[in-house]
Amino acid sequence: MSKTYDLLADSFTEIINDYKNNNGKNLTHDKISIHISNVKQYSSSEIGHIRTSNNLMQSLLAKYNKGSL
Repeated sequence: MSKTYDLLADSFTEIINDYKNNNGKNLTHDKISIHISNVKQYSSSEIGHIRTSNNLMQSLLAKYNKGSL
């Protein structure tokens, strides 16, 4: 997954374990801010141009987009 997902998953696991084992006594109150910028929307012709200019087959681009590589 992504670094953000891993960070959140680890944090939630720590919180759950601390509440189960110590009734939440060991939790810190650190604050982490994550800025998520807007994602550019591409038209199908733009995607096709990007794909062909990088010599990618549609199936390879789809796997890359899903994070399967």
